[in-house]
Amino acid sequence: MRKIMLMAGCVVMMANLVLAQGFDLQVAESAAATEQGQLRVTGGFNTGESDDLDLMYFGGRLSYGLVENLLVFAGAGLVDTDSDSLDSAVCVSGGAQYALPMELPVDVAVRATLAKPFFDDIEVGSGRKESVDVLTMTVMGIASKELTVTGLTVYGGAGFARTSTDVGNNDDSETDLALTGGALYQVNDMFSAFAEVTHVDDLFLGAGVRVDL
Repeated sequence: MRKIMLMAGCVVMMANLVLAQGFDLQVAESAAATEQGQLRVTGGFNTGESDDLDLMYFGGRLSYGLVENLLVFAGAGLVDTDSDSLDSAVCVSGGAQYALPMELPVDVAVRATLAKPFFDDIEVGSGRKESVDVLTMTVMGIASKELTVTGLTVYGGAGFARTSTDVGNNDDSETDLALTGGALYQVNDMFSAFAEVTHVDDLFLGAGVRVDL
């Protein structure tokens, strides 16, 4: 009976992880074109609740203008959950954003990201452990507009987020509509601050700072 209950708990936890998107910083970028060689560092948090699983992510991201209009980035951080079965996990992420060269009233870009947390194995009874493997993938379009308020840019995005989860021999995946919106305030030539709200089946909130080097 205990084994059945533990396995049932694993299935519930897997369902929660399938919906989770708190393994990376949010967009925290406008859709404006970037110059080749542009280097920036972003740090902050991302927190939310997926059904009964609370997530809190702290991390950083390094972004580089590979060529004009193309920004590539990689990040790392730590995610903590309120689950007794899951310990904190190191997360790595990466992706790219391409600003579309279009004459529009707003800046437009396409963005794709991957994020992967590395959870420890979980115990499922009789000393046996099962591996936990999670991968999230997001693709979305981004639009942004610099307002008349000096240094303030608002941005929003829509797309799809897919999360794949394997717990032992049980695997599941889900694709959901991803919506995000935020604001980026440029304090000076080097420092900016951002706040963002994302909805992927559940609501996630984030904020942080960005440093242009």
